[in-house]
Amino acid sequence: LLLNGADVNILESTGISVLASSCLAEDNPAVRLLLSWGAEIFYHGERVTKESKLALCRGISGKGQVEISNLVASELGGRRCE
Repeated sequence: LLLNGADVNILESTGISVLASSCLAEDNPAVRLLLSWGAEIFYHGERVTKESKLALCRGISGKGQVEISNLVASELGGRRCE
């Protein structure tokens, strides 16, 4: 779908992005894929602040998902590599 132009930042009915949902579901392959396409984290229909993003990363890391936390917190997290 992404190759055919699907919006990588599409929001679920709850107003969170697919990336945020994948992080919470601890789905490493989905997080990697979405970040490689430039996905960003949205809550309640708005892009999260840097502070909120770091809080999310701490929570994810606290659940033992350090790899996901590092991916999301990285400087390239949310920016597509061209």
